[in-house]
Amino acid sequence: MSNSFSYIWTTVSNIGVSRQYPFVENVKIKLLNQINFLGWLFELVLLLIAPLSPHPLEYSLVVVIFIIIQGIVIGLHHFQKIKAARYFSSFITPAGTAVMMLYTREHFGEGYLFVMSIFMAFILFSDQIRIRNLIIAANILLYMAAAAYVVFHPREIPGVSTGIDEHVVFLMCIIGMGIVIMLYQNELRKNQERHNELINKLREKNDELSESNAELERFTYIASHDLKAPIRTIINFLEVMEKNIERQSYDNLLKTLKHVKTGAQQMYYVVTDILEYSSINQNVLEKHPLSLNEIVDKVKANLQVEIDEKQAIVSHTSLPSIIANDIEVITLFQNLIENGIKYNVSKPPQVSVSSEYMEDYFLLKFKDNGIGIDPKYHTRIFELFQRLHTLSDYQGTGLGLGICSKIVKSYGGEIWVESAPEKGSVFIVQLPIDLITLNQDKPSQRELTEKIMME
Repeated sequence: MSNSFSYIWTTVSNIGVSRQYPFVENVKIKLLNQINFLGWLFELVLLLIAPLSPHPLEYSLVVVIFIIIQGIVIGLHHFQKIKAARYFSSFITPAGTAVMMLYTREHFGEGYLFVMSIFMAFILFSDQIRIRNLIIAANILLYMAAAAYVVFHPREIPGVSTGIDEHVVFLMCIIGMGIVIMLYQNELRKNQERHNELINKLREKNDELSESNAELERFTYIASHDLKAPIRTIINFLEVMEKNIERQSYDNLLKTLKHVKTGAQQMYYVVTDILEYSSINQNVLEKHPLSLNEIVDKVKANLQVEIDEKQAIVSHTSLPSIIANDIEVITLFQNLIENGIKYNVSKPPQVSVSSEYMEDYFLLKFKDNGIGIDPKYHTRIFELFQRLHTLSDYQGTGLGLGICSKIVKSYGGEIWVESAPEKGSVFIVQLPIDLITLNQDKPSQRELTEKIMME
């Protein structure tokens, strides 16, 4: 029952409300709808007690007329005639009340309607002082004229009027104005909360945009710098080739072509990594359940040439299944595992992948027995185009770990490294526990609690 009333209340309140209006105007529309809806409820009660009146037919007629007037106001809102609804409510309602007083020649609690009309004028026409004052003056004059007529032309047989009418009307006015104030402040509060929420979202978007623009500037500058080097190499060696061909000297032509090919390959790697990096966080990649055990197997297949060449050993413990995009997860795993093989002079290179569960998150650890990383570079390596070695020592663009960092952050996680020179490295990926799918791979809350207590 309460849900039905709440639905009807909300539906009637929102009649005429539109996003094209300022939020204060929408508050006024809602308020007028709510007052008329409450008027309907009150008048339905009056209809039920009409048979107790000395003049039930006239009493019922008065109530029905007011029901129609309030229905017209809501109808005007429905057809987006907002100003017409306000003028109609402010002028026709008190005018109709005065006519009913003249017709019945008695008081029927009409003072409440006049006071409420004046009070509503202060709210509905708060920014139109002249119209507001005109409405107030019209209400006062109509009431005084109709009341004077009733005083000098009283009805021979008393109707609904009693000796306590003035007290009842006064009490109803206080209650009515209290309801109007409460509804108005409540709607203002709700709209202010929505307004603040939109402002906060806008600020967040602006912050994200500022951060994205700053990242784009850094990205563009560094990318252009890294592209210049291989282009410059290609141009220089092409000029050498051109001069040799002019002199008909072909002795070093093959060697020169290899340098050109190396420069072209480096350009290709840079462009490929740039495209891969820029595609992250585009929200167009489908996410679905993935077995990380299978992801490791796919990465091993992708890196089979490198693994065979260095006779590397890639192993993993039982890993969970998570909700993610397979392309991004494969890219993350492949970059970390490939780095463990590439930057490794041990015989044989070893890379192991394991998982560890906490209460709110889980860890993926990529451990290798490679050359290690000086602690002073632990943060720098995750920045764009940061290489700790020359191209002659190790091929690469310096974007791999930057791509990993961006992928991990897009899932609400973090990535860092624990390492020291000649001590190997452990790259740790922390991700929210919610990413783990509801299957046997995910530990129960009891298992998590026991694990944490043991530690």
